[in-house]
Amino acid sequence: MITGYIIERCEEGTDKWLRCNARLCHDLFYKVSGLKYGAKYNYRVFAENAAGISDPSNVIGPLLADDPHVGPTFDLSGFKDGLEVIVPQALTIRVPITGYPTPIAKWTFGEKELTTADERVSLMTKSTFTELMITPSVRPDKGIYTLHLENDVTSVSGEIEVNVIGTPENKFADLVESGSQAVSLPHCVSVFVCSCTQRSKGL
Repeated sequence: MITGYIIERCEEGTDKWLRCNARLCHDLFYKVSGLKYGAKYNYRVFAENAAGISDPSNVIGPLLADDPHVGPTFDLSGFKDGLEVIVPQALTIRVPITGYPTPIAKWTFGEKELTTADERVSLMTKSTFTELMITPSVRPDKGIYTLHLENDVTSVSGEIEVNVIGTPENKFADLVESGSQAVSLPHCVSVFVCSCTQRSKGL
């Protein structure tokens, strides 16, 4: 009884066979990754069971590695009104992306490229999204952030406006005396006191 298959490939013009699947393949099909676009490969298959590994099958190929490459795109619709962050919350921008091969993402702030050399910055890019995180945020982080995506097909860029808001040192520092009571108000409230005299008109 066959327990699985081993698939090997060899680039045309060489005699170096490489195993494609780290684990046994239990299906009669297998998607090979890590191929050079436009290169040709030969393939062979081994069967494995309790007694061991069989001799290789007849060579199949050469076959062209021609998966279509697709230029990068991104979706900034979630940031059409910009992004607002309150100090010291993390400034996080996660953008859905597409493209094959997975695009390389580069983030810039003004003229400066953002990298993990800055201990506040972390970057992550997967096949479906790219993410920039700056933590803790500070007021000077306010401004325009530019995302640049590139693969071997083309490149695209887009901008996101970020507003970073500071917080008062003492949210209720202003006291307004009213008679014998003290009323505590936040900094952002303006208080107007009007002294009015009511007169009675004689009959």
